[in-house]
Amino acid sequence: MRALLAIFSSQARLFLRDRVTVAITILLPLVLSVFFAYVFGPGQPVGLRMGIVNSDTGATSSAIVKALSDQASDSLAVTSLTLSDVEKVLSRGDLDVVLVIPSGFSDAVAAGRTTEIQAVTNAGSPPMPGSRCSRRSRWWPASWRGSPGHPRR
Repeated sequence: MRALLAIFSSQARLFLRDRVTVAITILLPLVLSVFFAYVFGPGQPVGLRMGIVNSDTGATSSAIVKALSDQASDSLAVTSLTLSDVEKVLSRGDLDVVLVIPSGFSDAVAAGRTTEIQAVTNAGSPPMPGSRCSRRSRWWPASWRGSPGHPRR
């Protein structure tokens, strides 16, 4: 143990004797930490602005809308819309995604049939960081029907 203490103390004296080494070892990480903290800052939480179009009047779709509305916070804003407002809201960039619950959704769920909720995004918007969506839907205005790539050409 005495030999280990002697080695440590001799190395510490050599280290402290060279002021440049001490400055680089202690001050440089502190300066870099402050610099990167200033440049990148604390950041803003990623917020999702979501709209919901509920074309169904059943209990299941109402429960989904209520559950999403209850989850609203700083990172999730939920807005109820009509189907006619979707194109306008997405093209202005007011919302990031709109969930469209089709009519007959609750009946299909109750009967055990497969049904879906469509997620509509603005085709020009980048995907949300950390999102797990494997497929992004596009909102195609009625005036674009017949254009290349439109689902109902």
